[in-house]
Parts: sequence; C-alpha cells; structure tokens
Amino acid sequence: MSGGVFVESAAAHGAWWCTLRLPGEPVEQVRAALDRLARTTGHAWSVLLRGHGAEVAEMTVMRDPSVTDGTPTIDECEAAVEELAGSTGWRRQDRPAPTGIVVPLGLRVSYDQAAHLHQVADVRARLAARVPDATAWPARLVSLHILDDRTPQWHLEPGLVVHALPQSLSALESLAAELGQHRLAVTDWVHHRTYALAQAGWRTA
Repeated sequence: MSGGVFVESAAAHGAWWCTLRLPGEPVEQVRAALDRLARTTGHAWSVLLRGHGAEVAEMTVMRDPSVTDGTPTIDECEAAVEELAGSTGWRRQDRPAPTGIVVPLGLRVSYDQAAHLHQVADVRARLAARVPDATAWPARLVSLHILDDRTPQWHLEPGLVVHALPQSLSALESLAAELGQHRLAVTDWVHHRTYALAQAGWRTA
C-alpha cells in the first residue's frame, strides 16, 4: 500500500508489537540480548528503545519484513518475546493495539554513521505541516538483520516513532525521502498487515 515514493519490498499478514520494561539496562547489554534473539529466530526485527542517556528503560519489538530473512509469524513473535523476557527478567507490558499505522522514521541521512543528523524539533515541525493527523515520539531505532554467516547486523540511530492514518502514508513517504531514508517498515493495524517499503533502485533486505 505504498503511496508512490517507495515500493513495497516484503510483506506479511497481521500487525504485532510488544513492549518490555527494563530496569535501566545499558545499551550494549540490550544489544547482546537482541543479537541472541536474531540468531535464535533467524529473522529481521525493528526495535524501539527509550530511556535516559545510555540506559534503556523501555523496548518495543516489531516485525521487519525482509526478502532475505523472511518474516516471523505472530505466534513466532510471541514465543520469541517470551524467551527474551524469560532469559533477561525484563517485564512484558501489554498495551491496547494502536489505530492507524506505525512507522519508525530515522533522523540520519542514509545508513552512514557520519552522515547528517536531522534535529527532532525540525522533523516534528515538518511532520505536523505535512501529516497533520500524525503524532510522534522520539526513540532510538534499531534495525536488526542476519548476515549470511549468521552474524547479526545492527543499525542504531535516533528517530521518531510516527502514528498516522493509512491515507497519510504518501505524505509520510515524501517526508522520509527528503530526510534521506531509503527504507521504511510499516505496521498497519487497520488492514492487519506489516510491510517494508524501499526507494526504487535501493537494494532491499
């Protein structure tokens, strides 16, 4: 259901996410646990981290449809989160399913760690002007994939987690392209599907 700037590269039925409460864990400890999750499941994941400084107090795990890694079923997601919570002691926090779509939006241009980083206030202002129905909150965004040798590939950047109506996707895509984003993962609770979008010509994962 792309609005035209991006093309759909992978999709799966159903919408799912799960939030865990953490006792102020260091990011590197969280990374180690998520690396184990990726190795165990063999799937790609999107993860939203919130907290203060280098510590993580809340983590939301989402599906990230992938051409190469596939997409876990919702039952597989539930089992993976239960295993993660059991091995770490992190507490699951059940929340009502949101309405509309949820799209993590990175603030760094491309995947280059030395690239320009957009400011939260500026992007929020542009989002309000372009997608007036949207709400957004800051988080650290993790994109976790598995390489051919089973090594987890971890990308971390500051971002915004955007809630919007499905019909606002086209405007959101245009803004994402202006921000230098090559790929988006969309969780759609209205149409009960999850899909990845990539700019035309960009290699898909």
